[in-house]
Amino acid sequence: MKECTGISTKPLDVKDVSLEHTKNLIPGCLSWLIRLVITNEEKDYQALDASQSCKNVASEWQVTSIAQDIIHCSNNSRIKLPKHISLALCVHHLTFSRLLVTLLNKMGHCSSYDEI
Repeated sequence: MKECTGISTKPLDVKDVSLEHTKNLIPGCLSWLIRLVITNEEKDYQALDASQSCKNVASEWQVTSIAQDIIHCSNNSRIKLPKHISLALCVHHLTFSRLLVTLLNKMGHCSSYDEI
């Protein structure tokens, strides 16, 4: 089973929010379960390979987004994942609003203002 370590303390890079990098942070069994629920692509559950991608790229992004939310919630925000860091940085950069970042953080969508 893959170890979820999130992003290290290095600055966020464009590669950190790529689909391939993000997929590598998600355990295969979690990815498999969410993919099965969202896409219902596979009928033969024994042959399903967690490393395979969804047929639709938009579905793959949904799977990785939900998986990151589950990981984020399950460890009380100790692991910083690309979605939560990049969303907070982007919202703050576009709006300069600490309040908006704080509201998104309280709803579990991004890292806190103090963390970013």
